[in-house]
Amino acid sequence: MKQIVSTLSIFASSSSTFVTQLLAVWIICQEDQRALLILTVFMPFGFTLSSLSDALRAGALPVVSSHEDTKSNEVHGALATLLAMAVGVFGALSAIAWGALPMLRSYFDLPIVTYLDFVDLLTAMAGAFLLITFSSVLTTCLFAKEKNATATSIVVIANVLQLSLIYLFAKQGHGVMSMPYAAVCSTLVSMAVALTLSPTLRELLAPRMMHYFGAMRSQFKQLLTIVVPIFSSYLLLIAWLFYITYVLLQYSDAAASAFPLYSRVQNIIIMLSIAVGVSQAIRFNKHSAEYDYSMLKNSVTQFVTHSLLYQIPVLLAVFIFSEQIAQWLINEPSVAAECAEYLRIIAPALLVLSTYVGMTVFMEQTFRSRRAFIYNFLYLGGEVVLIELVRPYCTTSTELYTLLAVAFFASAIFILFEIGRSRYEYHLMQKMQSVTL
Repeated sequence: MKQIVSTLSIFASSSSTFVTQLLAVWIICQEDQRALLILTVFMPFGFTLSSLSDALRAGALPVVSSHEDTKSNEVHGALATLLAMAVGVFGALSAIAWGALPMLRSYFDLPIVTYLDFVDLLTAMAGAFLLITFSSVLTTCLFAKEKNATATSIVVIANVLQLSLIYLFAKQGHGVMSMPYAAVCSTLVSMAVALTLSPTLRELLAPRMMHYFGAMRSQFKQLLTIVVPIFSSYLLLIAWLFYITYVLLQYSDAAASAFPLYSRVQNIIIMLSIAVGVSQAIRFNKHSAEYDYSMLKNSVTQFVTHSLLYQIPVLLAVFIFSEQIAQWLINEPSVAAECAEYLRIIAPALLVLSTYVGMTVFMEQTFRSRRAFIYNFLYLGGEVVLIELVRPYCTTSTELYTLLAVAFFASAIFILFEIGRSRYEYHLMQKMQSVTL
């Protein structure tokens, strides 16, 4: 029961953030006609900032969840190191955006006023993501300690406040700058609320934590082995998204236009599997600290089972109501038809793909992020090779969607391999433990 609550809490917080981002873009575009162009150019940069923030946040969960005592030296040292890394990374990015990007205007095909607004947005968002990273590290610590109600409440409060502030700032004529203004204000409020409501966070951020900045060198190396592979996986995903967009453009504008829309539905389902993976990782780290190899041996199998149970009802609904979902998302009939066709074809394969994504997140949160990156590199690289080999024989977008479904099903190879590898590895450890005893 506790794991179900943890999974649903993590999914509620991540999906509320996702919905907030979608509504924020819609609100700003209603008030500023230039906003859509600026936000389109900003999208890959924003995704990179978000990926850096998520990678740093992810470094907190395995360390905090594997230590019972929130006052331990390892926990304080890890948090101090993560916060210092965030200051360095986002501080440097803000400086680069403010100093270097205005000199590169010739590389961007934008009017001067629009381009300057884009640079201002990028500079401000790089600074805002420093605070966002601080806040997400705190909520991750709460999830790691299974303070699910408090963590979810903080995230939802922050998202509702952020959306309200974006609406107010946009009405005042601030345009795209409404996003960083609202993000900073809502994040500061949510951090204050978090520290007020949670004794656990006050222990984690006790003044004596500052003494552990001197011991960052050893923690820095450990956290880099977690953070760098996770961020590298995000970079692979960014490259894959650009590749898929390029491929879809070869077929029709409707197919390319439908991609950002049906990917929203796809992302929600993947978030559900990721929530299962994070919840399972918290349990795994606790049992790992107790050397409970009988549980660890079946951890990947349990994750896959739980992930499938959560996703099957959702994907069944998507498959049955694909046309209604597409018409709800899109007014243009040709684009809606493409969206419905994609959802109908891809829904069964998405069950496997989202389970694979959740499994790699589970691995990243259990000190195996390097292996997860290797899986992602092999899978995404293999998918691109498969698509390039077969794509010349696909004459319609429907045939391309079928090819993508086959590529998604191929991720089952890595799921089965990791189940077997994990069971064998922990079976050996269990035997060694019994011999030692």
